[in-house]
Parts: sequence; structure tokens; C-alpha cells
Amino acid sequence: MNENLETTNVEAVLLRDGWHSIVGASFHIRPYEFTTGPSLDGITPMALVAGESPAVPTLAAGWLEGKDRRFARLVVCPLTALVAVELKAQMESGHDRELGLIELDFAGLEALEPEPVGELEVATV
Repeated sequence: MNENLETTNVEAVLLRDGWHSIVGASFHIRPYEFTTGPSLDGITPMALVAGESPAVPTLAAGWLEGKDRRFARLVVCPLTALVAVELKAQMESGHDRELGLIELDFAGLEALEPEPVGELEVATV
């Protein structure tokens, strides 16, 4: 069974150090990429692209954390660092439906094949 988790409904995430509250609908999942600034030629930025090296996680989860958007900080971690997510209630046929906590299980996901995402090739993890 698949869980259809809308990222806009994620209110908090559980990491190993505890629960992290999310500001608004800022939770997102994107490919990891680190940019170091200009390369030796001074023009082309050097980067580590998702899946390019075993040291770079394929997908990242990110969100704004804080009291509100004015005082928020961006938090980004490997998607596999998420233990659980807390979702806000959704309306279903005019009735509130509490979605509650969803525990995440990433066992065996490293064996999945890469899928194209736009111009970037990433493995689904």
C-alpha cells in the first residue's frame, strides 16, 4: 500500500534528535547538490550532484523551522534521515480526517534505479 503524502500537509518531522516543527507549507523534497562557488576558470561553479558520489545523498528533505517565516532558518537533511512525519488533518467528504503520524521505512531503497528528473538524473531514494 502506498501512502500519498502531500508535502504541503507536513507539519513536523521526526529526526534522531527529536521533533522539528515546520513553518507553513515549506516542507519539500529535492535532489541534493552542493555548490562550492566558481571553479578554477572563475566561471563554471563546481558542484557535487545528487547520486554522483556515494558521499552525496540522492534526495534531500528541507523545510523552514522557527516561530514564523521572518525568523525561520532553512534545515536540509538526507531524505533517509526522516524517521516519521506528522501531517495536518485534511478534509475528506466534508469531514475532518486526522492523518497523524506516518513512520517512514527506507529499507532496500538504495537498490532502486535512477529516474530522470528534469535535466538532472537522480536515483529515487
